[in-house]
Amino acid sequence: MSALGFLAAIALGLGQEATDNQASVLSDILVSASRDRQRPSVFTAYRQFCFEGNRRDGRASRPTQDPGWITLDAAQRERLGLAAPGVEAHAGVVGEANLLLRIEERDEGDLRRHDCSVLVTGPHDPAELEAGMNALFEATGAPPPPEASRDRGPGWRTLTWTAIPPRTSKEWSAYRPSRSQVGGFVFVISPSYYRRYTYIIAEMRSRTDGEEPITVLTFTHIFRP
Repeated sequence: MSALGFLAAIALGLGQEATDNQASVLSDILVSASRDRQRPSVFTAYRQFCFEGNRRDGRASRPTQDPGWITLDAAQRERLGLAAPGVEAHAGVVGEANLLLRIEERDEGDLRRHDCSVLVTGPHDPAELEAGMNALFEATGAPPPPEASRDRGPGWRTLTWTAIPPRTSKEWSAYRPSRSQVGGFVFVISPSYYRRYTYIIAEMRSRTDGEEPITVLTFTHIFRP
């Protein structure tokens, strides 16, 4: 698949209307969930399940032992627009925020692609999540270049981080152009790249013009097994 083909499928691919609908359905599903205000932060869920899971175990972690999370069945995934084969979904609560964890792991030719995303609705601070992403990837997120941008409707702000570590490395800091604190966007155009390196793309999309903010944090790991 081409680099732009990979980019087109990085995240949930949802516009404003679809994301708003997910927020409403998610709230209904989690109405009786346990809300432990001492549970780790919203960002911790992304780091634990998406980033550290892939870096430590080679696949996303699942919150199956946490009473604050629910593994969604087929009917619930259908309501959320996540009925595609191979898609897993878990819903959880952190404080007053509702979280939807989406996981999809599949083969693409001789490559392996792992997608993990966290949709956050309800009271939360997008600026705090952005600071967490910057610290995690050791670079300031940058807007995607025009070739990788997609119209997500009015009010959305998008930042990206890309990492190009050697295949055996666990140092997954973002690529930064020389002497810059701002991350640079990397396009992979040759399959030979994956002989020596792995490709990581993270994205944060947020909207704060509604009654409550909505944020989507995504993580994509593409590698040769």
